[in-house]
Amino acid sequence: MSRRKERRKGRLPPFIPIIRATVQTPAWKAMSYGARCLYHVLHGYLRHDNLNNGKFFRSYRNAANDLGTKSIRSVQRWYRELEYYGFIVMTTGPCLGVDGEGIAAHWRITEAPTFDAKGTYIAATRDFDRWDGVPFDDPEKKKNRIPCPKRGHLVPQRGTY
Repeated sequence: MSRRKERRKGRLPPFIPIIRATVQTPAWKAMSYGARCLYHVLHGYLRHDNLNNGKFFRSYRNAANDLGTKSIRSVQRWYRELEYYGFIVMTTGPCLGVDGEGIAAHWRITEAPTFDAKGTYIAATRDFDRWDGVPFDDPEKKKNRIPCPKRGHLVPQRGTY
């Protein structure tokens, strides 16, 4: 047997590990399917040794391409939902760079450990275990809506599409 085959023996192909206890939490079960899929996408950009946890970024547009959707608003809502339930935490907000190009927000997955600037190990916080049980109600979705005079439910304002 060649040395090359010996080195690969027993190694798995690249995969995204999700802890079984995380999937069984009430916060995970309360999330929408889109937010769960986005969590898998974000978890895929985390290194296997967690050295980039808190430093990795994914823009709304790139995350939409990864998910195969064209709706950037849905991706924005799923980011807010993941943050609400405590699965991700924003470490650095989005900003406009010096050269005029946008810089996406940096995220930390609370399920995985991280390291600070000095290299000190910080254990996983698992904020989703402390979820209070109140379902996610997106305030951004209701902000641009007005009541319909005929039916009484909320409809989008004109020009906000």
